[in-house]
Amino acid sequence: MVHIQVNCPYCQKSLMDENHPIKDVPSIALNAKIPTEKGDVEGTIRLSSYYGDYQVETSLVVLDGATVQFFCPSCKHELDGSRLCNACKAPMVALEFPRGGRVQFCSRRGCKKHLIEFEDPEAELEAFYREHLPYME
Repeated sequence: MVHIQVNCPYCQKSLMDENHPIKDVPSIALNAKIPTEKGDVEGTIRLSSYYGDYQVETSLVVLDGATVQFFCPSCKHELDGSRLCNACKAPMVALEFPRGGRVQFCSRRGCKKHLIEFEDPEAELEAFYREHLPYME
């Protein structure tokens, strides 16, 4: 699996949490808001930074099928993506790679849809492979 590093697309600060690793690498720490019948519940959700790994650590109760809003812990901006999930129609969540491109994942608990996008595919894909090739071997 490829270990990714991501930043907030708004303030450009790193979202990596070296103090809370998952599978021996820094996790991705995001603030989260979950709507419930009794009002919104807020907390931190940490995601595995291995692309394609779905391990999550949180003290929040997120029921299967619930849609979660994610926010940058630094600037508090919502990390909304540019599209809806084509599998379940929930909003996608967007995070940026430090050297260009972005990763988007579905905000619905249980949906596994995610994707990587590049604005300049040739240049950014080349940079992505240079950066991550050692992890793929």
